[in-house]
Amino acid sequence: MDDRYAPPAAEGLTEAGKASTRAGVYEYFAQPTGTRPVIGCLPLLVSCAVAALFGIVDLTAYALPAAGLTLGALWWRGRRQLALPQATLSMEGSRLRIVDRDARELLYLPLDELLEVELDTKTIQRVEDNASAGVLPHFRLLHGQVGSATDVSRIVLVTTKLELPLSEERMSSSYTNESFGQMRRFLRSHGWLPEGERSAAAP
Repeated sequence: MDDRYAPPAAEGLTEAGKASTRAGVYEYFAQPTGTRPVIGCLPLLVSCAVAALFGIVDLTAYALPAAGLTLGALWWRGRRQLALPQATLSMEGSRLRIVDRDARELLYLPLDELLEVELDTKTIQRVEDNASAGVLPHFRLLHGQVGSATDVSRIVLVTTKLELPLSEERMSSSYTNESFGQMRRFLRSHGWLPEGERSAAAP
């Protein structure tokens, strides 16, 4: 189930929001700072491929060190990515600039062309390993059980021309909701209003 949510009520500024306002910059982290990077299948597969390549070219003695260095480099890259904000919002006069963690510009537009900041929420059910007795570790996934429903979200910016998700993946709704509120407070502090409130605020 997909759901878009944008509360119309005015939000107050927290201390974190005030700090961002003074600097004119808001850094959005898709995951909480301090999250440990998880080593998935891809880095392990790449490391194994490197080791196999060294074996093929008859450099077996260097295969394990090369695989270890590759895995370490991929782990360090993942850790560095987590340390950088997913997106950075900065005010330049009456215009809003948004760049990603690689400093690539995502948006640069007058603030009033930003119509809404929304939550794109989906309800998912993860398959959990079956850790019951009698099931071998290698076959737990085959005997997995569907877990309880969980909401995951991402922040989407709606402009007059496009809808821009600030992350490809959806994260825990509880954390995303907090960032969602902080981002809206930051924008409001610079005079932004959601499209639905503009007619009421007009003189």
